Amino acid sequence: MIEVTDPTHPLFGRRFQVLSMSHPLQGPGHVVVAYRGSLRLRIPALATNRTPDNAQRWRTRFTRDTLLELLALL
Repeated sequence: MIEVTDPTHPLFGRRFQVLSMSHPLQGPGHVVVAYRGSLRLRIPALATNRTPDNAQRWRTRFTRDTLLELLALL
């Protein structure tokens, strides 16, 4: 089983059965998982709990509105 741990990913918090994993030399690769029976999904490895060296890498999305709200708080 694998869990999607990236809070910005649409499947955050969901667990899936792993069908295959890629391990390219240039990057973290991806995981192919079983989804709703016969469907397969390809999820970036960085979005899961199977990241290289278990290093969690969160992405933050800043939009114009969120930056303005942050500046208003400061």
